[in-house]
Amino acid sequence: MKTFFKKCFRGRMYNDLSPTLIQKRKQTVFLTNEYNDSYGESKIVIETLLRKFLKKVGEKCSF
Repeated sequence: MKTFFKKCFRGRMYNDLSPTLIQKRKQTVFLTNEYNDSYGESKIVIETLLRKFLKKVGEKCSF
């Protein structure tokens, strides 16, 4: 799978309808929807959700 993503990041040709990419997109949509629905939740809840789909989360990343 790493090779697949290396192709994507380097701008090389890849199959955007591959099962791997479809699954990753689906996961991302669910996570971003969960994050968007967290408005008004505590800072801890929001930052926990962000860490599920971002590599790094800085300080004061939520308000």
